Amino acid sequence: LFLFRTDPTGSTTFKYGYTAALYALYVIGYTFQTACTKSAQAALTDDPKQRPLFTLFDAIYNAVLFNVSVWFITSYMGQRYAQNINDPALWTDVSLIFMGISFVFTILAIIGIWEKDRTEFFGLGVHAPKIKFRDTLDVIKNNRNLQMLIVAASTDKLALVAVRGALVYFFSNMLLSAALQGTYSLWTIIPTLLVTFIGVRLAASGGLKKSFVLFTWLGAIMLVVMIVATPLLRADSSQSVSYSVILLLILMAIQVSFSQLAGNIVIPMIADVADYETYRSERYMPGMVGTIFSFVDKLISSLSTLLVGLALAFSGYGNVQIEPNTQLNTSFDIAIIAIIFVLPLVGHIASLIAMRYYNLTDKKMEEVKDTIRERRIELHVETPEGELAMA
Repeated sequence: LFLFRTDPTGSTTFKYGYTAALYALYVIGYTFQTACTKSAQAALTDDPKQRPLFTLFDAIYNAVLFNVSVWFITSYMGQRYAQNINDPALWTDVSLIFMGISFVFTILAIIGIWEKDRTEFFGLGVHAPKIKFRDTLDVIKNNRNLQMLIVAASTDKLALVAVRGALVYFFSNMLLSAALQGTYSLWTIIPTLLVTFIGVRLAASGGLKKSFVLFTWLGAIMLVVMIVATPLLRADSSQSVSYSVILLLILMAIQVSFSQLAGNIVIPMIADVADYETYRSERYMPGMVGTIFSFVDKLISSLSTLLVGLALAFSGYGNVQIEPNTQLNTSFDIAIIAIIFVLPLVGHIASLIAMRYYNLTDKKMEEVKDTIRERRIELHVETPEGELAMA
């Protein structure tokens, strides 16, 4: 909330320092919250057919909340302020709305995990080795699957955050219609959900890794198509939307659906990595695994703002307030296309390379699950109902 209320009359040094300090605080808080989100997956279930369901619910949440939010801000709220989306008052009000929504969802998450947040659901239960801080170094050094998942996810996340920051320029200064972004965001909900249903079914039958690799490949192919198609199909949409722009946005929605699904699958994959750590060292530490993952992921993705800034500086608009619905130069168009399509392509390529060294296939996870269950039986780890833990 304070970040959206920075005093505009302060010196440049003050504003940079103030913003950086608050952003650092946000990163720490984000790491705390997402560590809980990611570590909870391992406690909820070890069933390979159930874990991908989190991807389904996560995708629905992301599709509805983020896409409706874009429409709400750009098409509904923006028109009610004097400077449209550039009006500071807009972002002050929006921050209050979404902080409230976030708080409600946090309470719901606590309620959802409450019954499973007990030692008997944690790996080997009370027989698991005590976790020490130095174990973090061992996990980072020796858990190859965690290393590869961090590479795959953080490069994709870096691109995703940068794209979200640059999309406003794509619609406002390349298609010349800022309001079109809100409409497009609503359109993408349908293909996103359709692709998610298919992806979750594939993940349940063939494993999370297989589904992640498949949709990363599909996303990469569509990104190449978008790099070629965008200069050919883009057109002035300030008065009306041409058929070429409609085709462009359909292709873009398909690409986004593929790429976002790959990103959503990552979270249950973190649970697989946490189970693998229990299999490898008998230590149950999904919280630490989730924290390591979240911190590195956020640290790398925080560079997205720098990349967008460098792209704007390259095009000559680094220190200029860009007016909505205004045509700019060719260098600007190249910079925005590079951020929206080339950067995610690089992220997907990095993900595909990392997945070559990530060995948690569906067969490997069956071995991991069976080994952990056998150890629980040997140690007589019991469920709250008094039966040997086999769920």
